[in-house]
Amino acid sequence: MRKTILILRIGSLGDTVVALPAFHHVRRSEPDTRIVLLTNLPADGGVKAASSYQVLAGSGLIDAYAEYRTPRSLADVWSLFHQLREFRPRRIYYLMPQRTFAQRLRDRLFFLLAGVVDVQGLSLSKRFEKRGYLGHLERWEPESLRLLRMAGGRDTELIQENFSLNLTLAERGRASQVLAPLAGNPYLVVSLGTKLPVKDWGDDYWLTALRHLGEGLLGTGLVLIGSADESERCARLARAWRGAVINLCGQLTPRESGAVAASAVAFLGHDSGPAHLAAAVGAKVITIFSSRNLAGVWFPFGNEDHVFYERTDCANCGLDECVAEKMRCIRSITPEQVVKKTLSVAALASECSGAHWG
Repeated sequence: MRKTILILRIGSLGDTVVALPAFHHVRRSEPDTRIVLLTNLPADGGVKAASSYQVLAGSGLIDAYAEYRTPRSLADVWSLFHQLREFRPRRIYYLMPQRTFAQRLRDRLFFLLAGVVDVQGLSLSKRFEKRGYLGHLERWEPESLRLLRMAGGRDTELIQENFSLNLTLAERGRASQVLAPLAGNPYLVVSLGTKLPVKDWGDDYWLTALRHLGEGLLGTGLVLIGSADESERCARLARAWRGAVINLCGQLTPRESGAVAASAVAFLGHDSGPAHLAAAVGAKVITIFSSRNLAGVWFPFGNEDHVFYERTDCANCGLDECVAEKMRCIRSITPEQVVKKTLSVAALASECSGAHWG
């Protein structure tokens, strides 16, 4: 019987995608081991937070998964304790968000009580909590790099290849099927969704941007991806587009959405899971960020130069909603800026693919 290891990673779509290099490293390091993902249930039931397993299923990076409820009572703690005892893992890879000393100590003691001594990535020092500042780029090291180090990987492993979702033929076939109405014409993928109000650029800016992009990308289709509850908003704002529109909100799995984004002339969206998904499949990604987090930490890999981020004096506020500053950071980014960048990126992608606009 193969020995089992657990990878502990919480979060949803974006949190899972940024951890892909760490997952690839673990798979290469443990080729003959049964790898089980231990992750939390989406806080909203999955409406806007796709579970980690939906991102990794079929990738070959894990063999099974188990979900647990975030411990809020003794019953929840007891349930998680018994899950760990039943798996009897040889090792746990601790790929968690930054934690305080008290949280790390608590988790260390919990694992010891559950009979797990070998926990990779969990240190009582600040070894894995530090984040370097890239002065020449004026941004902080990405979360992907911190997680890769926690898994025991080297900085040189942070490359595009290690963000691969290993999309299946069926997933690529599904993408071809839903894109058939475009008859092979180029298309721009847009995602308007975000879980936090502070990250939303606003309907007025999106309407202006989509209208001008539709005029600048004549003959190019607009493909909208996201969760089912975003479909109505997307349909309303897409009326500004001059050309074919396909609204796929709620119709695809995260991995199928990635397959759709893979062949787009560009992806445009908020700081959100779909942006990371598009970057993982090699799409050119333009993202509109609020400044609630440090610059660079959550920028989509390989597309850092296509990120709009205003360095306001209130940056790194960590707010879910912004009242006092009236979302000054993200609202300082103008539709004109975004349109210019998107047209430039899409034109370059079109030249490389040999596509032509009418």
